[in-house]
Amino acid sequence: KFRESPLFAGGFIWAFLDEAVARTDKRDTLDSSGPDAPDGIVGPHREKEGSYYTIKDVWSPIQIKTMKITKSFMGDFFITNDYMFTRLGETKMTYRLLRIPSPPEEGEAITIGRGMVSLPDISPGETSKAHFDLPSGFFDADVLCIEAIDAHGDTINTWSWPIKSCREYTQSIIPKVGKGKV
Repeated sequence: KFRESPLFAGGFIWAFLDEAVARTDKRDTLDSSGPDAPDGIVGPHREKEGSYYTIKDVWSPIQIKTMKITKSFMGDFFITNDYMFTRLGETKMTYRLLRIPSPPEEGEAITIGRGMVSLPDISPGETSKAHFDLPSGFFDADVLCIEAIDAHGDTINTWSWPIKSCREYTQSIIPKVGKGKV
């Protein structure tokens, strides 16, 4: 709503970190009293939590319009420049394709492809189409990650989308045994 109206104030953040009391009666553990204490953007040890990533996404100066990866995806998506003074051409964007090991396996996601996204050099407040050429094997990956990088080389935000549907992914990791019905 705050993006739709100049009169809408948006959200207010009252606490930077979860406020907790060091409990000497509990071996100096930090007690934030469950949901009763102020909940911040980061945890009591300043560790990044869900709130941190949500705020990073909501207030990102680059926004990607909601999309779903289907078999007809050709590498095009809509992007909005929410900077106040920076043209989108002053930033860059990359993509990575990930394969996610099946749950019984150990290990991290495996990068099976990467490349650059062609960004339109649009002014603040404008929306246009961005594009990257799909590499061979694109639809063999499980996840597409797109990372926006500012002029100083810092990550602005990272977005991710599943490439395979839940059904496709599940069928690829569950062995088929026998021919009868379950």
